[in-house]
Amino acid sequence: MRDLSGMISMLYGARKDGRESDLLTRYSIREDKARTQPSGEYHYANTTILLAEDNPVNQEVMTAMLQNKGIKTVVTPNGRLALEEAEAGIYDMIFMDCQMPEMDGFEATRLIRESRTPAKDFPIVALTANAMTGDREKCIAAGMNDYLSKPVKQQELQMVLARWIDPSKRTEAVAVAATPVQDLAISGGAIDAQVLKTLRSVTGDKFDKIVSSYLSNAVKYMENIEIGLNGGDAALVNSVAHTFKSSSGQLGARKVQECMGAIEAAAGNGDLVLASNLFARAKSDLEAARAELEQAMRHAE
Repeated sequence: MRDLSGMISMLYGARKDGRESDLLTRYSIREDKARTQPSGEYHYANTTILLAEDNPVNQEVMTAMLQNKGIKTVVTPNGRLALEEAEAGIYDMIFMDCQMPEMDGFEATRLIRESRTPAKDFPIVALTANAMTGDREKCIAAGMNDYLSKPVKQQELQMVLARWIDPSKRTEAVAVAATPVQDLAISGGAIDAQVLKTLRSVTGDKFDKIVSSYLSNAVKYMENIEIGLNGGDAALVNSVAHTFKSSSGQLGARKVQECMGAIEAAAGNGDLVLASNLFARAKSDLEAARAELEQAMRHAE
């Protein structure tokens, strides 16, 4: 009844203002209410989120961040599987990566909104590594409710959760003395020490696993980029560089992140000569990052 009342109010308001009235659904009502919902540090009970994300490092970091808030996470690596999982289950929210294999987040969201299942009303929050002007508007136009740029920051995640999860499922987080996180003895400038320290505080005993996952996947990414460069496959270079850029940002590997962003842009423009020149620099940037990350893991033991 409250949703029906909200729809009538929104529809009346649109007509009164002389605006076209678009199709209204329960998720658009919740989006309108979100402007007045509080943000803060909460713990959530009986809450499950669907995470559609193809990057292994991002999967592990987001799962750890949500687990810290009492939230169960179900992970799917592409939009097609996200669509199937959303239609088959009941979720409090979906985090939807925009660029994924098989089906991207925009198409998956469109099909979810057209679904005849309860999934059509699930709040969907976009995850994207391209924090550019107009991105949020593009996500909202696709049927998403909100937007987070990667790497996801703790405070921004808290705000989004508070906006979209049913208030009856949250409780104020109990203030406890934070366990001191020892400074990581790294030097050289390849890694942002503060980003890495924050990651360690959030992921706890999963920290070493996440760093190891990043380093092992880095080898595969570099091999695939080289294959793309040698084979003249700009699409492959662009896709892999995008993925590698995102996970590098999560670990504070700024120089690798910047270099991969430049390679992604060059390949997107079809300039594989420039991409090859940048790739040579990326090799040395990655070696420097590897040395500092291994140093951080030894120091954390």
